[in-house]
Amino acid sequence: MVVAVYSCACLFLGFLLLSADEIPETEGVEDWRRFDLPPDAYFKSRQTTMLPTVPTTTLGSYKKPPPFIQVDANEVAKEKEVFNPSYNGSIPSSIQDTFFPTTVKPTVVTKGPKPKVESLCTLDRMYVRIEKTVVNDTDAWKSLYFGSCPVNQARRGYYYFLYRLHHCGLRPQLTDDAIVFTQLLRYAPNTTDVVIRTRPFAVPVSCSFSRFHRTYKIGFHPIVGDIFFKNLQSLASASVTAVDENWLPLSLGGYYELEDAMYFEVRVPIVDNQRIFVNRCHMTAAVDPNSIPRFIVIDNFGCMLDSMSSSLSRYHISPDRAILRFTIGAFLFPNMDLEQGLFIHCDLTYEEDATPSAKACTYNHETLGWEELYGNHTVCFCCRSTCNSTQGTAAIASKMTSSESWKIGTTPKALQHVDSGLMVPV
Repeated sequence: MVVAVYSCACLFLGFLLLSADEIPETEGVEDWRRFDLPPDAYFKSRQTTMLPTVPTTTLGSYKKPPPFIQVDANEVAKEKEVFNPSYNGSIPSSIQDTFFPTTVKPTVVTKGPKPKVESLCTLDRMYVRIEKTVVNDTDAWKSLYFGSCPVNQARRGYYYFLYRLHHCGLRPQLTDDAIVFTQLLRYAPNTTDVVIRTRPFAVPVSCSFSRFHRTYKIGFHPIVGDIFFKNLQSLASASVTAVDENWLPLSLGGYYELEDAMYFEVRVPIVDNQRIFVNRCHMTAAVDPNSIPRFIVIDNFGCMLDSMSSSLSRYHISPDRAILRFTIGAFLFPNMDLEQGLFIHCDLTYEEDATPSAKACTYNHETLGWEELYGNHTVCFCCRSTCNSTQGTAAIASKMTSSESWKIGTTPKALQHVDSGLMVPV
């Protein structure tokens, strides 16, 4: 005969509920002073009092019994006798472990970095704030939106959004465990430039209200991702490769962050005492070098044109004359699909030394002049006008040399771990 022994623990939580009518709804900008607390203090007070604390015992953590255990009826009868007032025997070890759990040393949890974006839900409102340091622009609030809603308030190093749960396009979604309200926090600066150098982003921010308190967890089953294939380039041909800051090939799935530098390395199998040069380089969003749009970064027989616009764009000295290294400030084309990759296409030549028709010149913003990579700056004078081709310059390939594609990350690292608020009554 088998019986089931059930155990349960009950916890009473009391919350002071405020009617939504006690806080009048306003159209447009919400007034934070209605809460008698500045936004920072309100977030701090809510984060420190969201959940009740559970007192701990000096004997260790409290016992966490399973929902039920199947045991033999004879064993139950034996243990039942222990609780008889007339019982004078010893207490079985199984019962001793229940009443006197072993002391467990508490685990010290190291707090991670403070999130740049925080959210909090009440019964009828959602609060979101983002640090101003995420977007280094004094007018960033004009381009920040939570769904369809603009910034409410800007103070104390934060931008704030305070709206009711039926505003901003918020819609409740029911999951197995919670009711979730999710909306995108977007920064979409307006620009009419050829390329974009500020950082647009869109990150989901959510608040959830837990539907159940579970006493167990379901096992995690990993999901195998997609399989990627990469063609191997021949070592006997010229190549333009996207690399990382250590000049190593960009790893599979690697990408560059907007507002950072993109690194490139040109390698060619040339004869001794020859130096590699780039006549012209441009970037496209398609593998076809003739596709539109395109952005010219190097032209005029080696003049780094983009170095006049971005201090990140410049040539770098390499350990081998047959290797040319340079960086370009990361950018996106307007209306570009974020899943698209970028390509760079270069026209390569080689010479024994730098000449006006074969050079590596970068614009110096301090001296307001052009400088050659290895010091012969006079060959860069024509970068201010038009450099003429001379006899003797040898082309490495009959057509442009193109790179493999890479992508630009649009989510700042500071926002890659966004704190999701817990929806609680207030």
